[in-house]
Amino acid sequence: MRYVEKRITNGELKLIPIGDIHLGDPTSDVELLKGTLDYVKHSRNCFILGMGDYLNCATKSSVSDVYTSTMSPQEEYETIIDFFEPVKDRILGLLVGNHEQRIQKESGVDVVKAMSKELHVPYLGWSSFVRLKVNKQNYVVFAMHGSTSATTLEGKIRSLRKIMDNFVADVYLMGHVHELQLPFVDEVYYVDFRNKCIKKRKRYGLFTGHFLDYSGSYAEMKALRPAKRGVPKIKLFGDRWDVHVSL
Repeated sequence: MRYVEKRITNGELKLIPIGDIHLGDPTSDVELLKGTLDYVKHSRNCFILGMGDYLNCATKSSVSDVYTSTMSPQEEYETIIDFFEPVKDRILGLLVGNHEQRIQKESGVDVVKAMSKELHVPYLGWSSFVRLKVNKQNYVVFAMHGSTSATTLEGKIRSLRKIMDNFVADVYLMGHVHELQLPFVDEVYYVDFRNKCIKKRKRYGLFTGHFLDYSGSYAEMKALRPAKRGVPKIKLFGDRWDVHVSL
């Protein structure tokens, strides 16, 4: 488990989790990815947290069909580096996804660790805490790619709830399930020792989206529910403790 932090003193911070791109899959929407990265590049105080499954990494033993891939794993790797290079100074770190793990299981090569080294950004492994200090406001994010095999929305939500039960944070981010939703906004109570009082604070649990068209996809083949594509935009305020999520 890793820990990274980012501090800004000049206004609000936008956090954009980006993952489940599956570059190389024939249904991967490259134009949507380019538009998302362009938004980050031209937005003030806007930062990326990599959520895993950047590459499809189809192999002969994987579920993904190696014969329908639009790129080899090497081409996928080189292309994603080209996409991320212009915004590498905005990347807080890169998590590992189960698709990159395919390469590691078959060859021992950690593709995300190599990506992180080449882009000079933190390697976050399977999960990470991220501290974001915006002016005097502190926010804690817990992020992981996820590992559930659930196919129903209810099952996916249960997996996110388990994460929220096991780790203490303000914002919880989970990828892998190809959903773009905010299923949890709840409140917890805590003791403010400095001011000697009890306060309450909201917690936010999010699925972080994906970049796959439905037509011709694995989801269509399995008759799974079509889900909204794209990424959440998480705004953290500096003049007060407040979180706004746009989907």
